[in-house]
Formats: sequence, structure tokens, C-alpha cells
Amino acid sequence: MDVGLLALLVGASVLFGAATQRITGMGFALVSSPALVLLLGTALAVPLIQVVGIPLSLIVLISTFRDISWSKAVALGIPALIGLVPGWLVARAVSEPALRIIIGVMIIIAILAMLADERARVFKGAPGLIGAGFLSGFMHVMAGVGGPAVVLYKLSTNWLHREFVATIQVYFIGLSTGAIVALGWPNLSPVVWVAALVGLGVGLLIGQFLTRWIPVEVASRLVIVVALAGAVATVAQGLLKLLA
Repeated sequence: MDVGLLALLVGASVLFGAATQRITGMGFALVSSPALVLLLGTALAVPLIQVVGIPLSLIVLISTFRDISWSKAVALGIPALIGLVPGWLVARAVSEPALRIIIGVMIIIAILAMLADERARVFKGAPGLIGAGFLSGFMHVMAGVGGPAVVLYKLSTNWLHREFVATIQVYFIGLSTGAIVALGWPNLSPVVWVAALVGLGVGLLIGQFLTRWIPVEVASRLVIVVALAGAVATVAQGLLKLLA
């Protein structure tokens, strides 16, 4: 593929992901990952998502700083960083397509179960917080999608959306930093890097504008939609790789 076209498509993927994260608090990796993996391959796409995700979360954090729950950020972050280790080891040892399918199916079942029945909201209390963080870290380093596991905790505890949006930025900064250490820096063309950064900036501006018009209740529902869409995309990627 021509490097110019590649850069344009990468920039567009980052733009949509950045706008989604500004509106819902998460979703950059979920929205951008499917396209970036197809364009760049997993070895480059996953670490790129981590690198771009850090300044994205920092920028979102500027306008949401007052709503951070530092205790939850730390409580989620510690087990997530621990989860990075087995996730990295498993990613090196097991077929990536099979892992993507398994993880995506698990997330879809869990979210749909919790939406259908209150009794399925099991990610409660300290065990739920630890379990969600660990699963998120495990998935983040392996597939670049750590958000759905945290959504399971949000749904289980009815976490206020404003606090969720702010807190999850701190969480993702720490998680992405750990993932970069594990995966290394992606070796991409300067043109692609510029396109990714431009897409990041434009996406944030679009997202910031839309937050003025989208009610909190709608944004909370969008988090669920984004998480489900990301899980479905993860399964689809796995199936495509198995059939290729």
C-alpha cells in the first residue's frame, strides 16, 4: 500500500477512536484497533495504540481532572499491571486468533448477561475491582483492548459516568505505559506518525464539541455499545486470521 494512503487511513482510524474516547471516557483502542490491525498488523498496531493512547488520556484528563477517584484508579491499576505479565506470556505462546475469539466471546456474554439480569453483575466490591483490573491488563497487552473488562465493573457497580470518564484516563495512562515497556516502540514511517497525531488532535476537538450536545445518560449507553462493538470486532479479527 502507498505510504500516503496508509497514513491517511491510520489518521482516520485514530480520529474516530479519539473522538469516541473523549465522549465516553474509553473506546480509543476498541474503535481504532480493528482498522489499525488490518492496516499495520498486530505487531505494530497494538504498541501504536498504547503510544497514542497516553497523550490522548492526558488531554482528556485536563478537562475531567476534578472528577478523578484516585482510590479506584490505584485499585484497578495495580492488578492491571500484574495482568500485563501473563497476558504478554500467553500472547507469545498461544495462537493470537484463538485468544481474540475467546476473549471477545467472553466479553460479549458477560456484558449481555449483566444487561439482562442484575444477578449477573458479579464485578462488585474489592474482588470485582481486582478481577476487572487483572482481566483488563491481560487483554490490553495481548490485544490492545483493555476497556471492556472495566466496563463490566462499571455496569456492576453503577459507577457515575463523570467519575468513570476521569478515573479511567489515569488508569489507561499507567496501563499503556506498562504495555509499551512489554511490547516496545513501534517502528513506523514519520508520515504515518504525523497522520496519527493529526488524527488524534482532530478527533479530540470533534469529541469535545459533541460532549456539549450528548447527555450523560446517552454517553453511558454509548460506553456499553462501544464495548460490545469492540468485543465483536475482536472476535471477527480472530476468525479472519484463522480463515486466512
